[in-house]
Amino acid sequence: MQSNRLKFLSISVVLFLSLVVNLSAGDMWAGYVSQKWTSASGLPGNTVTDIIQGNDGYMYIGTYDGLVRFDGCEFKIINHTTMENFNFSSARAIFQDSNGVMWIGSNDEGVARIEGKKLTMYTIANGLPNNSIRAIVEDKQQNIWIGTADGVIYITPQGNIVTPSGLAAYGDDKCLVVSLYCDTAGRVWMATTKTHGVYYYTPNSQTFKAYTGFNAIDYSTVNAVAQDSDGSFWFGLTQRGVVHVSEGKAVHYESMSGYADETINHIFCDSNGNMWFGTEKGVAFFKDNVFDFYTEEKGLTNNNVKKIFEDREKNIWLATDRGGIEKIRPGLFTTTKLNTTVNCIAIGNDGTVWLGADNGLYCVKNDNFIENALTELCSGVRVRHLAFAQNGDLLVSTYSAHGQLRMRPDGKIQEFNSKTGLSGDAVRVALDDAAGDFYIGTTSGLNIIDAGTGAITHYDKQNKLTNDYVMCLYEANDGKIWVGTDGGGICVFDNGTLYKVLTTDDGLAGNVIFKISQDKEGCYWITTGTGFSCISGDNITNYTAASGLTTNSVFQILIDYTDTVWMTSNKGICSTSMKNLKDYANKENDSVTLHFYNRNDGLDTDGVPANSLCALDNLGRIWFPLVDGYAVYDPLKVQSNNVLPPVQIEQIIVDNEEITDYHDVIDLSPNTKRIDIKYTGLSFVSSERVKFKYQLEGFEKDYSPETTVRTVSYTNLAPGKYVFSVMAANTDGLWNPVPVSVRFEKKPHLYERISFWFLVSVAFIMLVALIIYGRFKRMKNEQLKLETMIQIKTIDLQVEKDRAEILLHNILPNAIAERLKVEKDVIADGFDNVSVLFTDLVGFTSITSNVSADELVLALNDLFSRFDERATESGIEKIKTIGDAYMAVCGLPEPNPDHAKLIMQYAQGMLADLADYNSTTKLKFKMRIGINSGKVVAGVIGRTKFIYDLWGDTVNVASRMESTGIAGKIHVSASTYELLKDEFAFSAPMIIDVKGKGAMKTYFFDDGTPLDPAVFSKPAAPDRTSKVLSGDNSGTQGQFFGIRM
Repeated sequence: MQSNRLKFLSISVVLFLSLVVNLSAGDMWAGYVSQKWTSASGLPGNTVTDIIQGNDGYMYIGTYDGLVRFDGCEFKIINHTTMENFNFSSARAIFQDSNGVMWIGSNDEGVARIEGKKLTMYTIANGLPNNSIRAIVEDKQQNIWIGTADGVIYITPQGNIVTPSGLAAYGDDKCLVVSLYCDTAGRVWMATTKTHGVYYYTPNSQTFKAYTGFNAIDYSTVNAVAQDSDGSFWFGLTQRGVVHVSEGKAVHYESMSGYADETINHIFCDSNGNMWFGTEKGVAFFKDNVFDFYTEEKGLTNNNVKKIFEDREKNIWLATDRGGIEKIRPGLFTTTKLNTTVNCIAIGNDGTVWLGADNGLYCVKNDNFIENALTELCSGVRVRHLAFAQNGDLLVSTYSAHGQLRMRPDGKIQEFNSKTGLSGDAVRVALDDAAGDFYIGTTSGLNIIDAGTGAITHYDKQNKLTNDYVMCLYEANDGKIWVGTDGGGICVFDNGTLYKVLTTDDGLAGNVIFKISQDKEGCYWITTGTGFSCISGDNITNYTAASGLTTNSVFQILIDYTDTVWMTSNKGICSTSMKNLKDYANKENDSVTLHFYNRNDGLDTDGVPANSLCALDNLGRIWFPLVDGYAVYDPLKVQSNNVLPPVQIEQIIVDNEEITDYHDVIDLSPNTKRIDIKYTGLSFVSSERVKFKYQLEGFEKDYSPETTVRTVSYTNLAPGKYVFSVMAANTDGLWNPVPVSVRFEKKPHLYERISFWFLVSVAFIMLVALIIYGRFKRMKNEQLKLETMIQIKTIDLQVEKDRAEILLHNILPNAIAERLKVEKDVIADGFDNVSVLFTDLVGFTSITSNVSADELVLALNDLFSRFDERATESGIEKIKTIGDAYMAVCGLPEPNPDHAKLIMQYAQGMLADLADYNSTTKLKFKMRIGINSGKVVAGVIGRTKFIYDLWGDTVNVASRMESTGIAGKIHVSASTYELLKDEFAFSAPMIIDVKGKGAMKTYFFDDGTPLDPAVFSKPAAPDRTSKVLSGDNSGTQGQFFGIRM
């Protein structure tokens, strides 16, 4: 055992020494960009216990003041004071399981399971060993393991709480759990505060076993367990560094940073297979068997790093004990700070970088600053321009007595200044053309030194040059020299002679020319103080702030090998694609879209100088001069962000009232004045530069222009249905094609409804009509007065006519009454099939002999009115009443094939009406009913007093049926019987002697009561028919009829 330990320790020492040497070789963290958030940034506290990214795209941060949700720009605290059903204050451990359920472990209040809006609490009361939660993990069976300050349990998918076995054998069943980890094989690893307290739980054995694979090391406890991309295990120790176990071999990295007491808090393997270690003394990064350390000295917010996490965009997040959170990622730029402004950069073929600054010349070779004769000569001198001549000489333009310097490859330096014949010592730019002529631009004119003779030709405003101040020089592909001036546009020289002048009069964007260049297609790009111009053949396209540049002062344009166009301006450094510029020139786009870079991209600077000259090296890197140093952009290190940014609607406020449920249609009252919508896009590379487009369908026809604003308000919307949609793009311009939407429906006021305005329109029309009518009435007033008497008479006549017509309809059938109004001839019709009914009140005279006239009339009116109403309802035509007799007919004036059936039903109803009448009055009657069917003649007689009457033998027989009938019975003739025998029950036929007819066979309707034969021995009732037909009312003496049964 001792020999193994010595072997182990010797390996540790050797590795430590080699790592120290590697650490001294360089610092990888210079290429990383960090962003920090503390309590000053909105965190509830600087102590952060955990951090993860949820499936919804938010970062979730654990603090002792609650769970914090972060979108990259704003923090939202979730605890019992901000969320109604969130029952505890702190969030010590955060975990999201494979089903998307969030598990939040508190410091002393148990565990919250959050699924959507449903929250379930687990505490000591329902099975936890302790309410202080230290770690949460999910195994392959979807059990959720919860480590507490007093033991460990797991919760099954069914919600059962299980206490695993095995720990009691090691005296650690009441353990304080430090960490939990589920490995790729499905084993759950647990580290506790017990010495050598490392255990693993396998699903097959269902018990914990102690792990002793590196007990030979003198260590106390393990704080963290993790695997790398190869499946090897890493164990973080307390004050003893980290142990790497691979294929049964353990390697102890005892001192990763040179300290002998490293305590590992957390171990994390990123998506590239690099290992990260959160320690109490900073962050250790392990790659290619080399450790690099990131501490407070290098910018870390706090050395005590509790948790490390990588989000979907490969940002690394650090949760610290005293410094809040920090996000680090490889920067797009590597910035080197200098205590001066760098104006220009030139790069030699050997890769040597020359920096021209306000305080001299710098030379960088193999990432090291070196001194030489030229840098010493330029010490304290303001260098304005750097370039290489055709033969490799370095050209250094200065604002000093040195004027223009030219250093040959052998190190010999030559000066050109006013003493040697230049127009001035303030040299802005120099150029060596293809013929070897030397062009030197100063603030007091242009100087051309002939390559053959050395003669100097001066050009200024008095001698062809449009302005004395030369800003830039450029040799075009055709050999012409373009001279940019400060306010005079461009002077083009051909073989030392002025060829042409270009100014704003010719279409340039401006006359202050910063830089001139050509692209691979030969187009000229000219940057000015008022935008930049592209000259392609005879066409000039200008790009200004109105085109989307956000500024008019563009200092330089540089096109790299990917056709990306880089620009420096007073707004900083930005880029766009060549296609974007060409689309604008071809009017395929309304504006140019630029991507600006800032500190979040590694560009840690206060800006770019106006005379900045950038350079592109032979590796494709771009070197940018800055007012406080220089920056290098390496496209080979840039990885596109292909992660679509999720979009979330965070808040909707309607008239200062927050809407909590906006997944269904939001109903807006008619009085709604304002809707405020807050949304976010979850990309953490550079969150503040996430762009949005939104549209309120029903109010806006198209999506809005791109914006970084995360709120929008709508006021005074018209009633209707609306759909608000918003989409987001990350900093690489990748748009999430699926927008997030929310629906609204605003109800209208009464006066906003179509029906309201329809009624208003109708009312208005009526009002107008009334006004017109009133005016018309006034105009006709006199005429109306004159016609009043005539109208009164006319009305009287009409009243009389109406009364007569009403009376006519009361005494005659409607059809006959109408005919009588239009026909002047006698109305008489024959009907072949009708049924005639007669009734008579039995003993009427004797019953009413002691009754007053009023009582008699009232009684008859009551009874006969019932008969009249029933006749109207039954389709029966009342003919007349004579005394106490009632006559009716069915089948005329409109023929009806069911006349017999209807008259029979009517007769039954009359008996029912009589019974009802008798039940309500003291004056009680009995009634006989007779019916006969056959042909009749009907007509109107009289000239001033009309009566509709019937004639014929059918009427006489019907009267005989009544007079020979029995009280309370319906007596019908043989002809009626033949029509009704199949529908109604009748008595056996009876032979009755009828006056004028002889013996007749008749029938009584069988109402279920027996006939009394004694009735037929009494005298027959008087013959009413003769009275009806002859008008003779004098005879009351009855006839006797013999009846055979």
